[in-house]
Amino acid sequence: MRRAVCLNVGKLDYKLPALSWEPISKICSLTKHSSTDGADSAAIVERSSGAEVLIIKEMTLDAATIASLDSSVSLICEAGTGYNNIDLVAARERNIAVCNIPDYSSEAVATVVMTAILNFSGSILQNVVETKTSIEGREKFRMEGYQRPLFELRGKRLGLIGGNGTIGKKVTAMAAPFGLDVVVTSRSGNVGPGQTNVSMEELLKTSDFVSFHAPLNEATRGMMGREQFELMKESAYFINTARGGVVKQAELINCLQSNKIAGAFLDVQGPPEPPEIDDPIYDCPNLFMSPHIGWQRTESRQRLINMVADNIEKFFDEGCDSINVVN
Repeated sequence: MRRAVCLNVGKLDYKLPALSWEPISKICSLTKHSSTDGADSAAIVERSSGAEVLIIKEMTLDAATIASLDSSVSLICEAGTGYNNIDLVAARERNIAVCNIPDYSSEAVATVVMTAILNFSGSILQNVVETKTSIEGREKFRMEGYQRPLFELRGKRLGLIGGNGTIGKKVTAMAAPFGLDVVVTSRSGNVGPGQTNVSMEELLKTSDFVSFHAPLNEATRGMMGREQFELMKESAYFINTARGGVVKQAELINCLQSNKIAGAFLDVQGPPEPPEIDDPIYDCPNLFMSPHIGWQRTESRQRLINMVADNIEKFFDEGCDSINVVN
């Protein structure tokens, strides 16, 4: 039986109910390590010795580590969508295929986006925080004419940067019953049902909500900075469920503090992620965060394991062309 090693299972299987690893263990002899995050190259290489498949979740595999891997390794499975943590060139030079799982949590991530939109339209979290943390907040709660943004969604514009992918299309479908007008940026010009392709500038200037959905790469790294936020309406909100690196975080905080935009929700931050305990991001009153939970629903994580198993089986039975190889 082929041998597979999951180097940081703790990133995947950490909440009750426990996930089933049987889809992988029935096709491979599976060794699971709770965490190899932060381990030096030698430790990673040692744990990978004799394995044909490495399974990782958002763990860095740099060129030096990949160059030192056992010759038995032929497949690296990134148990997730993003793969900027893996040196693809180094893997290709070693003739190691790298695959990801692009469509296991699309609905869950889209739900997070819509949750943020619904929160902003009704100032729900703002109200909860104020009433639970201050007497002043409780006094406001008791007053007529509550002084927080409260508005309907029908007729508002939702701009999805890179939103013609799977998650963007899910968001669009969820937004439709609320009457949101959805525009996207698409370099190819291809858009999904209910979407209109516009320029980046038009999207930023006209949207009431701007949600980022493009992958992190050299073209998108730091794409959202002061210049882009200042194009947005002062009443607009920014949402990021993609990768923290697409945002110049200090510039976002500055724009929020100076009321250039009305608020932001970040399911992803940094780098680093999570932010350091003294990061000023925690003190920004009109910024809300969650700890990268978009993909973490129990059903999504089990689906992820099932799809990793499917990739492994297809790779050895049918070759690279049968799975989503990214290098």
